[in-house]
Amino acid sequence: MPSHYIYSKGDEAENIASMRGYATRKQEIDKMLSYLIEPYIKDKTLRLLDAACGIGHLSAILGEMSPTSTFFGVDQTAAFVEEAKKLYASNAQASFRVMDVEDMPIEFSKAFDVTVCRGVISWIPYYEEFMTALMAVTKDHIFVSSLFYDGDIDFEIRVREFQKEGARDGFNKFYNVYSFSRFKKFLLASGARDVVPFDFNIGIELPRGSADSMGTYTVKLDTGELLQISGAVVMSWKWVRIDM
Repeated sequence: MPSHYIYSKGDEAENIASMRGYATRKQEIDKMLSYLIEPYIKDKTLRLLDAACGIGHLSAILGEMSPTSTFFGVDQTAAFVEEAKKLYASNAQASFRVMDVEDMPIEFSKAFDVTVCRGVISWIPYYEEFMTALMAVTKDHIFVSSLFYDGDIDFEIRVREFQKEGARDGFNKFYNVYSFSRFKKFLLASGARDVVPFDFNIGIELPRGSADSMGTYTVKLDTGELLQISGAVVMSWKWVRIDM
C-alpha cells in the first residue's frame, strides 16, 4: 500500500455532514461493536486508540463503557480531526491528532491496550502495512471491521462517483472486499494469538437514495434477511477481534 494514501479523497464537508449523524444516533454496526468490546473495556482504566477516527464518535460510545479510560483518535484528514475536537471538547478523557496510522509505531510502540478501526481497511488499496502498524501499537486486542469474502479471493473495487468533487480527476474511493482466510493467515503470521470473526447482519431497513452516489440501502430477501448494498456493492461486513 502506498505510504500516506488518502483514503477519503475530496468532499470533506459532505463527509463531515454525513458523519455527524453517527454522533447523534448509534449506528447498527456501532451497536455490534459495543456488544463485542464491552467485556474487554467495561469499568477498566485503559488506553484506547481509534485508528482513522473520522469525527471521533466512537469516543462517546467507548466512554460510556469505560469512563476512566483515555481515548486517542488519529486520522489523516485534518478537517475530520478539527470536527472531532469541536464535538468532544468537553471530554477531558479524549484527544485527537492528525496523523497517518502507518507512522504511529515510531512514537507509540505498544502504547495502547485496545484499538478499534471502523471500516477503513476496505477504503485503502490494501491492508498489510496498515494492520502491521495497528499490531505494533496495540498490547492486547484490536477490533476492526471490513468487507470480507469467505472464499480465497480478494476483490479490489475502485469507485468513481462522477457527481463528487473528489472524482473529477479519477477514482475517488475503494470498496475492497478481502478474503477472510487470507486476512487471518496474515495476522497470525505477523504475531497475533487469535483472529475471531463476527458476521454483521443489519437489523433495520434502509431506503434507497440517489443512484448517482454510494449511499447504503437494504433489499429484503425471501428469507426475510436484509441485504445491505452500497451502489452496486454488497456490504459483507464483519467485525474481527484480534488477540495479541
